[in-house]
Amino acid sequence: MLRRCGLVEQRREGTRRPCRLRVDRLTRLRTWIDDGPFRFAFDDLFTFRDGLIARVDSYVVPLPGA
Repeated sequence: MLRRCGLVEQRREGTRRPCRLRVDRLTRLRTWIDDGPFRFAFDDLFTFRDGLIARVDSYVVPLPGA
């Protein structure tokens, strides 16, 4: 998947298939996420996740001796 979206390049060297991470493309992706309309969706999703984790943690009872 990372190769298909252009974030990783792979070449052939005999039987080896070395890969290279395209940092420039990751930078573009980060900018698109940070400045695009999806930023608010991701923020809301992580806030929701953090709330769920806090609720689950409030129900967890430590094991004796832990």
